[in-house]
Amino acid sequence: MQRIAQELLPHTYKWNRRAKDWSWEVILVKTPTINALCMRGRQDRRVHRRSSTHLKLTDDELAIVLGHEMAHALREHAARARPR
Repeated sequence: MQRIAQELLPHTYKWNRRAKDWSWEVILVKTPTINALCMRGRQDRRVHRRSSTHLKLTDDELAIVLGHEMAHALREHAARARPR
């Protein structure tokens, strides 16, 4: 999963110039839930372990999930969702 994330990173810069300075992190969470998410205020993506093992995702499919979560960070969706 880390390799896939590293391959996606160079493609992030054209969407958000600040992304070059971000400290990206991929975290695999052991949980019975099938899900992936992007944490607020951080550029990490969490993929629940059951998502990748239960669904038997290929590298291409996992790249789609990670890329989707990266897009949330690049578009700063979490920052807009914070309560004021």
